[in-house]
Amino acid sequence: MARGQGGKMARWWDSNAHLPLCLLALSPSSIEEVIMNIQIKLFSSLAKFLPEGTIGKQAPLSVPEKITIEGVLEQLGIPRKMTRLIMVNGVHRRSDYVLQEGDLLSVFPPIAGG
Repeated sequence: MARGQGGKMARWWDSNAHLPLCLLALSPSSIEEVIMNIQIKLFSSLAKFLPEGTIGKQAPLSVPEKITIEGVLEQLGIPRKMTRLIMVNGVHRRSDYVLQEGDLLSVFPPIAGG
């Protein structure tokens, strides 16, 4: 998430742009109980999916506890076919991997070359 006025980190529910559908029915007080913070790093063409206001290719992100990589990709609107290599803390992981507090999720697109 981007830093808002006063340098405070914006929470993902402060903007409807990245609000996951699974939490729409929860009240703000119950949402706070199920939140964890991760870092997301999107490379190349995927950087456009970072939260608004992000500078660079990495951003802090508040997500529900026990969310999978696939859940984060969906929350950010990243089509699965646009991802090629997914790493958590430098280790290759499948999209069904459950993230933990403080994880660094790095996502690379397919790369063509010659």
